[in-house]
Formats: sequence, C-alpha cells, structure tokens
Amino acid sequence: MIEVSDLALADRPRVRRLMVGGRPRTIRLEDELWQAFDDIAGLEGQTRGEMAALVAAAKARGVTLTAALRIFIAHYLMSRCLRA
Repeated sequence: MIEVSDLALADRPRVRRLMVGGRPRTIRLEDELWQAFDDIAGLEGQTRGEMAALVAAAKARGVTLTAALRIFIAHYLMSRCLRA
C-alpha cells in the first residue's frame, strides 16, 4: 500500500509533446502519471499518441487534454482495481 509520505517524492509535472490526431500537443503530467499512461497504452496495444488521440476524441468540450488524460488514467486504474 502507498504511504501518504510517499507523496513527497512526487516530481513536478513533466512536459512532453505528443502527436495527437496529426497535431503536436503539449501535455504536462507527473512522472507517475506518464508511467501509468504508458502502461495503460501498452495494455491496450496502443502507442502513447494513439491512446491520447482516443482520449482527445472522447473528451468533453471545454476540458483540456491534460485534464482528460488525468481523468482517463484515474478511471482506468479504478476500474482495474474494482475488477481485482
């Protein structure tokens, strides 16, 4: 189980550029979220850019892609925990 004290080890958000739907997009996530996103993309047989494009296509209007990715990661992980 994760300890609350482990949260002090979290890095500041890291900026990465992704090609999403043929357009370069700048996304800012913590390393732990990038790792989770990469793991999810791998489990789903997608590249990081392909998975981001799927999230971008499904996100609500007015929601940033960064926020949509955070929500997607949280929902994906919660659904995996509930199935376990």
